[in-house]
Amino acid sequence: MAKGEKKSELAELKLEYAKFQKKYGLPEFDKINEDFDIEKLAGVETDYLLREIRKHIGERLANFLRFVELMLNPSNAPIFVFHIVKSLQPADRVNLEESYQKIVEYEVKMIGLDMDYKEKKEAEFLIGVYNDWQQVKGKIMKVYESIVKNWNNNFKKKDKGYFG
Repeated sequence: MAKGEKKSELAELKLEYAKFQKKYGLPEFDKINEDFDIEKLAGVETDYLLREIRKHIGERLANFLRFVELMLNPSNAPIFVFHIVKSLQPADRVNLEESYQKIVEYEVKMIGLDMDYKEKKEAEFLIGVYNDWQQVKGKIMKVYESIVKNWNNNFKKKDKGYFG
């Protein structure tokens, strides 16, 4: 960076995060960013960085929660989801149920954090969710791999010959 150039917003975010990382033992920026894409917070002005990170992580978890819920309870789901659900193995279902339980646990914790801000509690949440996510994402990845492996089997036509 040439003299007089303004630091990038991402560099500033990393510096601000590093202060909290040192104070609370948070995961490395690059690792938590890899899982939760927190670099999107660069340029966000806030006095509560940890809360903003937690909210962003909450949005990411909500996306995974929708996927898991769709696989466990596909009512009103698109037809292709039913094909996928039919091919899930018992181990896939266990992985989905365990993932669901952990994600919902964090959804509930976030409600409490939204109502009563405490920097230390936000940091503890970030540490916990990052550590637990390492196992949860592995379980969801196994389900994903099972879906991909069985994808072509899901859509094979069954020639029944009678439509009505």
